[in-house]
Amino acid sequence: PRAVVGQPYSYDANATDPAGAADPLRWSLTQSPGGMSVNVNSGVVTWASPTAGSHDVVLRVIDGDGGADTQSFTLRVLDIDAGGPYTVLEGSSVDLAASCTVCDRFEWDLEGNGSFETTEQNPTFRGNDGPATPQVTLRVCAGAGTTNCITEQPSVTVNNGAPTFVATPRTSATIGQQYVYVAAATDPSGD
Repeated sequence: PRAVVGQPYSYDANATDPAGAADPLRWSLTQSPGGMSVNVNSGVVTWASPTAGSHDVVLRVIDGDGGADTQSFTLRVLDIDAGGPYTVLEGSSVDLAASCTVCDRFEWDLEGNGSFETTEQNPTFRGNDGPATPQVTLRVCAGAGTTNCITEQPSVTVNNGAPTFVATPRTSATIGQQYVYVAAATDPSGD
């Protein structure tokens, strides 16, 4: 199981007793991080302000006749930071810097298409054309698959770069002859 720093955590534990409703169940936490609690009657575990890291939890259930069982698990609380804000001049690049507590994978969607094509913690983003505020998304995961993942979108701004002349005009002309200068320039985005 996983939780996210800044988001309340809840887990609805379930157990059965052979005596059914005639033997009401009572719940307790025998090991848990500070601030975590369980409703003694319903078995709902809550933690209003999870802290980053891996936390061992042991949940105990008892019936009225002395029967008991425990459930142990490690709750991984993710703390994600996609960094930023990032600013880059069109045609240039900027290094993105992400951090995450208890994450196994970093995946970036640098093209805004949902494909998460870059699988490194600190990739390089190229600002192709500005001015623009492209949608960039970081997805971090704890474990295999995508069910234990969270996303964050850093602020990315691509600023317009001024074009630059690449041709030099002739500075002299001959009377009676047509003066021709073909101006040429480049733009950082290739426009």
